[in-house]
Amino acid sequence: MPPYDLQDLNRRGGLYITRPAINWYLQNSEERTWRYTELFHHISQGTLALHVGQAYTLADAKPGP
Repeated sequence: MPPYDLQDLNRRGGLYITRPAINWYLQNSEERTWRYTELFHHISQGTLALHVGQAYTLADAKPGP
């Protein structure tokens, strides 16, 4: 993402930037299991279709920080 002047968000009414992670939106591991189970159920049943725009080889994977 290109550089962005964060003060611009203040001028627009106190908006903010966040870097969300799924765990911020789930109460506990039971909820995570329930939601993932439901998600993969719908994928396997064909009631939820995913579009994968590009694939990479494992060799192209880079370790995280």
